[in-house]
Parts: sequence; C-alpha cells; structure tokens
Amino acid sequence: MTIEKEVSIIFGILDSGAGGLLAAKKLHEICPCADIIYYGDSANMPYGSKSSEEIIKLSKKSAEHLVSQGADAILIACGTVSSVALTELRSLYNIPFFGVIEKAAQTAAEKTKTGRIGIISTPATMKSGAFKNSIKALGKDCIIEEASSDKLAEMLERKKATLSEITNEIAYCTKNLREAQIDTLILGCTHFPLAIEEFKKALPGVSLIDSGACAAEEIAQSTGAYKAEKEQKAKNIEGKLIIQTSGEAQIFQTIADELFGKDKLIVTKLCL
Repeated sequence: MTIEKEVSIIFGILDSGAGGLLAAKKLHEICPCADIIYYGDSANMPYGSKSSEEIIKLSKKSAEHLVSQGADAILIACGTVSSVALTELRSLYNIPFFGVIEKAAQTAAEKTKTGRIGIISTPATMKSGAFKNSIKALGKDCIIEEASSDKLAEMLERKKATLSEITNEIAYCTKNLREAQIDTLILGCTHFPLAIEEFKKALPGVSLIDSGACAAEEIAQSTGAYKAEKEQKAKNIEGKLIIQTSGEAQIFQTIADELFGKDKLIVTKLCL
C-alpha cells in the first residue's frame, strides 16, 4: 500500500541498517511537512565487507520497495551503497537518487584549514576510492588519509558491544589518522556518528563531518523541499515518518527511540 499523497514530496531513504536514521532525523527536522519512508536492511548488514555485486543486488531490492511506495526522490544514507551502487540505481529509475559522498567531500574541503583531511568508512567504501576521488575532483590541494573498520557499524547497530570495546575499536582504526595530523574527518559510514562522542575523544580538535546529515541537506535543497515547507506549514500538513527494517525490529526500535524519543515512532519488520 502506498502513502496517500497529501504532501508535496515523499522522500525514500535506504541504508544497510539503522545508521541512516540520523540522516532521516536531519531531513525530518529540515522538512517536517514531507513524508519519509525509511528502509534499513539490517538482516543483511554489514554491507561493508560484501562484494560489489551483492551490494548492488541488495540495494536494488530496497530501492524498488521505496519506489513502489511512491518515493519522489531517494537518499542512499549508506556510504557503502553510495560508493558502489549509486550509478547503477540512477540508471534504473526516473527519480533522483542522492548519495552521501559528494556533499560530504565538498564540506570537508571547505572546512579544512590545514588541507589534511581524513576519511573513515567501511572496507568496501575505502576500496572504491569514492570519497577520495570526490575531494580530488574539487581541485583543492589536500593531503588525504583513509581508514576503515569492518566491525564498527555492526557493533553500533547490534548493541552487543560494550562502550569500552567501541572506544578501543575507534582508537585502533583511527591511529593512522592521528599520525597524519588531520584537522577534518569525514565519517563515511552513516553508522559512525552514533559514536560521535567517542570519535571526538579519539581525535580531539578535529572537525567531524557527518556524511548522512550533509546528504539530508543536499536532497532538501535539490528537490525544492525547503521552498515547499512554508506553504505546507500554512496548510497545517505534518509529514509521516515510516520506519521499516528487514532485521530485528526491537533492536532497530531502541535506536529509533534514542534518536527521536521513546514511543515517537513504531518500527515495523518487512522482509523483501
């Protein structure tokens, strides 16, 4: 069943799990009158250690679902899918798709004062070189240092790791970034801002770029949703926020409650 379209735009958001909920929250804050349908494929996460073929296959299923629900534009709130499958997805549908790469790269290039930029992502994203290439394409003379973790996204989503284990993982995988004396870091996996305080402790004084939040601002601006907000508010229209996951709904619900407030949203399980 698709959403009855009372609003000017319906945003679809897809991610490998719950990390993209931060982008959904940002987009909802910017455009509270827009409908948002979120699908997190937690049953198949982490994506970061999968092959490109598998990532594309899984993200196609999520995108097809969001399109079938009436999405006018889709935000890929996942660094791995953005770096591996964005071009493929754009070629399949006649609606705009937005990834988390380009806007975050632009923001980092604008924010750095020393020209030393770090990127931390999943192994698949790092292998693609998407963030690094996007920064280089801007033509700025920057030194870029990359790091990755194949554990952190799952540690943050599954809620099974202790704070000490998460802190140790972040300290371990950012060692080369500290040594490179970066002043700006792109959090290239949308799960990573769930541990924003731990990253601040590991890299004191470093500006942290939330790639999901950057993308939320970009999709709102590019689709004209910013401009439509005033008219929608005048009509007292409030957008719906629908959260679906292929994984354990209760774990997903815990993260949603932490971000949006307890009992504000109901997460439903949906296997595609």
